[in-house]
Amino acid sequence: MLLQKRDPVQQAENWVFYFLSGFALFSSLSIAVGNIFLSLVIAAGVWRLYYKHDDGLPAIFFQPIGVWAALAGVLVTAVLSSVLSPDPIWGLRLCGDYYGYRMLGFYAVLLMIHDKQKLLWLAGLTMTSFFLNNLHCIWEGIMRTASNPSGRAGGFMDAIMSTAGCLSMGTALCLLLALSAKKSCWRKFGWSLFMVSAVALFYNGTRGAWMAGAFTVVVIWGTACVSKRQALLVGILLFVSVGALFVGDAHFQERVESMTVTTKYRSNTERILLWTSAYHMFEDAPFFGIGFGQFETAYPTKYILPAAQERTLGHAHSNVMQMLAERGALGCIAFLWMWFYFMYFGLQGWRRYRQPVYLAFFAIVAGLMIQGLTEYNMGNSVVTKLFWFSLGICLQWMRISWEEKIL
Repeated sequence: MLLQKRDPVQQAENWVFYFLSGFALFSSLSIAVGNIFLSLVIAAGVWRLYYKHDDGLPAIFFQPIGVWAALAGVLVTAVLSSVLSPDPIWGLRLCGDYYGYRMLGFYAVLLMIHDKQKLLWLAGLTMTSFFLNNLHCIWEGIMRTASNPSGRAGGFMDAIMSTAGCLSMGTALCLLLALSAKKSCWRKFGWSLFMVSAVALFYNGTRGAWMAGAFTVVVIWGTACVSKRQALLVGILLFVSVGALFVGDAHFQERVESMTVTTKYRSNTERILLWTSAYHMFEDAPFFGIGFGQFETAYPTKYILPAAQERTLGHAHSNVMQMLAERGALGCIAFLWMWFYFMYFGLQGWRRYRQPVYLAFFAIVAGLMIQGLTEYNMGNSVVTKLFWFSLGICLQWMRISWEEKIL
C-alpha cells in the first residue's frame, strides 16, 4: 500500500499555527520569547507561500472595504511622511517595522488560519498569557503597597505602560466573555478573569488605562447584558467596587483627582508642554509632518520648551499628537478615521449580527485608542503586536462566519 503524500501547504500552515500559539502564550509575558516565535512564523510563512502563493490578496481583501481603506490611509500617509522626512531611509525602515513586522500576526492569521477551533485556541492562549501577567501584577501590587503605596505594577516584563496597554484592551473582553458565554462554566471563568483583570488594572495605576477600561466596560455592560436584571447586578458590582477603592485608598483618590486638576501635578504639566511642542512641529510642517520617526530627534534639539523638566522624552505621550507632529494633518486625519471607523464597524456589526466577536473588535480598538490619548501606545512594540494579532483573530472569525452562511 502506497503511503499518502503529505500536503506541504497544510504542513506549513500547521507550523504557522504552532508558532502563533507560542507567540500568543508569551504575548503578555516576554517580548524576547514572543519575537522568537514571530521569527519562526516568518520562516513557516515563507515555506507556505513557496508552495501556495496565489491566494494571498483574495484571502485578505475579503473584508469590508472600509476596514482596509482606513488601514491603507494610515499606511500611505506613514510612507509619505517617511519619504518626505529629513531621513527617509530611517523613516521607511521604521514604517516597515510598524506595519510589517509588528503586524505579522495579523497577516498570518488572515492568510493561514482557516479553522474556528484554531482561532479559539489562539484567543485562549492570548487570554491565558494576559491572565498570568495580571496575577503577577496583583502579587507585585500587594508587595509594593506594603513598602511603597505609590508603586505601580508592570507585570512580568516590568513595563508599566506595556501592561497598561494590554489591560486597556483585555479587561472589557473578560467581561464580554462573562456576559455572552453560553455555558455556565465559561461564564464563571469569564467573571474570574474580569475580577483579576480589574484588580491588576488598579495596581497598574495608569490613569489612561483606567479611563479606557471604564469606557469599554460600560459599553460592554450596556450592550452585552441579556436582561435588565443582569445589567442591574453588573452595574451595582462595578459601582460598589470603584466606590470602595475610592473611599479606602488614598493613592487611588490622588490619581483620580489628578485626572481633573492639571496644574497641581507635574506629570500633567509635562504632558501639556509636550503636546504644545508637538503642535509647534505641526505648524512647521502642516501637511505631512516633520517625518515618521523624527520626533525623538526634533523634540530635544529644536522644539522643547524652557519650562519642560523632562528633557529626553522620545514621543509625544499621545497617539493623536504624535501623528499630528510626525505625519501632519493628512496622517492625523487618516489615523482618526481608522480609529472611529473601526469602532463603528464593531458596534454596527454587533447591531446587525449579534455576534460577540464584533463587540470584542470594538473593545480592543476603543480601549487602546482611549488610553492612547495620553500615551503613544501605537509606538509600543508589545502592545501593537497584541493589538493587531487580536484584531486579526476577530476579522478571521467574521470571515469564516460569513462563509458558513453563504455556503
